[in-house]
Amino acid sequence: MPLIFLSYRRFDSTPITRNIHNSLAEAYGSDTIFLDEKSIPKGADIRDYIRDMLSQCAVVLPVIASGWLSRITSFGFGPDSWEQPNDWVRMELEEALANNLTKVVPLLIDGIDMPRADLLPDGLKALTYRNGFHFSSEAFNEDMPRLIRELNRMIDGTVLALPEKLLSQSDDEASRQAYYRHEVRYCLESNDGQLDEISQIYLDALRQHLQLTRESTKRIQDAAQQPYSRYTAAVRQLFAHQTKMTSGAEAAEAFSTVVLDRRALNHLDRLHHNLALPQWKALRIRHQIEKEWEDRHRYSSKPVLGAEG
Repeated sequence: MPLIFLSYRRFDSTPITRNIHNSLAEAYGSDTIFLDEKSIPKGADIRDYIRDMLSQCAVVLPVIASGWLSRITSFGFGPDSWEQPNDWVRMELEEALANNLTKVVPLLIDGIDMPRADLLPDGLKALTYRNGFHFSSEAFNEDMPRLIRELNRMIDGTVLALPEKLLSQSDDEASRQAYYRHEVRYCLESNDGQLDEISQIYLDALRQHLQLTRESTKRIQDAAQQPYSRYTAAVRQLFAHQTKMTSGAEAAEAFSTVVLDRRALNHLDRLHHNLALPQWKALRIRHQIEKEWEDRHRYSSKPVLGAEG
């Protein structure tokens, strides 16, 4: 299922869009990122396919580079339709902006300003008021992690905000434990489900301030990590089950391109929801295991040199 839709103009932003796509695919998995040149099946009706993808995606990223606005104005402001589109980019964004459930985040490339509303057709005027993300091709390695952090917050999950006030020893123990539990979840969400040394230093200082015992905070940490470990175990079991159900040539193909079927993915979606695991974190876990599984079977399935056929 697609999650992020990249809308761009081929003549002025193809290279950077491809680089952004590759980085997003590395973070979330290639099947979650829509890019027309990679995602539309041969023979599919482009109009129907794009509209379907837009209806499913949580975030649309319009890549706005140097020639973006001039191309819109060159097509004129006459009414367009999906039956006879003059400008696919305009059609995509009008559709996305009309859907209140879709987040639209303009990527402003290399110092481009947000287009003024009076320069845009009526269906795109709302784009002017979306908070854009300034992206530099020269600072790609710095800007890409920032973009992924912003997307993580928007894709059904946030790095938890700080509660209104820090609890003290005078509050009852249940409240102090609830505060500590919140901060453990923050540390896990902000560090790929791991409690590293920095997190432990912070949590230990917080434990002392809240006057909680090591035993009680250890139980809280273990419980907070359970959703990650349970989801990870379920994904591994599903990959193992799918491989077990294939045989012969199908199994060889499964080793090189592991793709869980729709039923398995639907159950994983329900699982991460029931475990209160952020969606973006679940995607990262699934993608990491997918790569590990493919690498393991790719090497283990290689024929031995010199063996008889």
